[in-house]
Amino acid sequence: MKYWSLILFFLLLIKTLPVKVQPYKINLFEIQRQKEIDSLKQVLIGTPEDTVKVNRLIPLSSIQYNPENTQQEFSLQALSLAEKLNYKKGIVLATNEAGSVYQTNKDYQTAIKYYKKAISLS
Repeated sequence: MKYWSLILFFLLLIKTLPVKVQPYKINLFEIQRQKEIDSLKQVLIGTPEDTVKVNRLIPLSSIQYNPENTQQEFSLQALSLAEKLNYKKGIVLATNEAGSVYQTNKDYQTAIKYYKKAISLS
């Protein structure tokens, strides 16, 4: 009985000690950016392969940022579709965006290649 009361005492003591909890910081910019990304992705689902899709892929590649290189995927998809459609404005914008993505990923040689190509096309 003596041991049980001692154990109970320590349990109550531990339970009543204040615990310092780190406050959760909400980043409103990240929440807004994620909403924008989700909205653009949702619109892409039913979009046919035309200039509208190119114009939606380009901003998506500029705001999407994560380690899986989806920025690069979206910019190259926009470039490929613009070339397939022979959409000159889309080719220039997607090529420039591809350069920006490579620059962000610190692949400067490839970024310069895309920037030069965008300049020559414009």
